[in-house]
Amino acid sequence: MGSNYCISRKSKLLRDFDKMVKRVRNRLVSYYGAELTNDMVEEVRLEYENLIPQLPYIGGKQPFTQFIIATAQFLAMYRVLRAHGRTVEETGK
Repeated sequence: MGSNYCISRKSKLLRDFDKMVKRVRNRLVSYYGAELTNDMVEEVRLEYENLIPQLPYIGGKQPFTQFIIATAQFLAMYRVLRAHGRTVEETGK
């Protein structure tokens, strides 16, 4: 099955990502302003979408699969914020 598991669930993973962004958008806007937040969210979503096919298959629905998916979201966010000159510490906040 391999990475096909995440690829086959890509639409759901992206919907879940969008839900997560809704929960944190106000915090991002307070740090970066609305315009930069909108730009970065688009970039993070694209980066995350590009990471999905690279996620390892470790058994489908289980806690570690969710951990890998969440880690990919945070990695995408870190990469984009770093490209915008932000530090690891800022990204962590």
